[in-house]
Amino acid sequence: MAALADGSGAVFVPVLPVELPADRSGLLVRPAGPVAAHSPLSVLEQNAAAVVGDPADLHFIAAERSSLTRVGLGLVASSAVAVSVVVLCPVGVSAQRSALALAVGDVLYARTGRPAVMCEVMPRMVSGPGATGHPVLVRDAAGAVTAALVWQVVPWAPVRGWLDRLAGSG
Repeated sequence: MAALADGSGAVFVPVLPVELPADRSGLLVRPAGPVAAHSPLSVLEQNAAAVVGDPADLHFIAAERSSLTRVGLGLVASSAVAVSVVVLCPVGVSAQRSALALAVGDVLYARTGRPAVMCEVMPRMVSGPGATGHPVLVRDAAGAVTAALVWQVVPWAPVRGWLDRLAGSG
């Protein structure tokens, strides 16, 4: 069970229904609805199935570490693909923490109706987008509570607008 640190958005965090490849970076993608037969996600899904099997509503798409952020933001901005959550998965990420990032993304999507790009670690960014950390409290089966931080990647334009408003120039 996990909840945002403010106590909202409590969710059960299940085991991922896909296996993350130990030697490949990529994206976990949750479609916002059924995947159309010839949509770009359907084509990507065919390639992903060879990597992780055939999960019902979660897809792993291999991508170079250097392009994870760009591809993740591109997927949520695309009008050709309807996704609710994209989790960036650099090589070596924890499946449990990626599941937590997915669960937080699900909460954010349910609240805002906007797709979320999430990562269990501070995402690698060269320029452009920013990232905001979401403090999360996790309760394990024994009842012990630990704190975690899940990152959300945000495009630069909303961040710049927010900073301008704070500075009084927007």
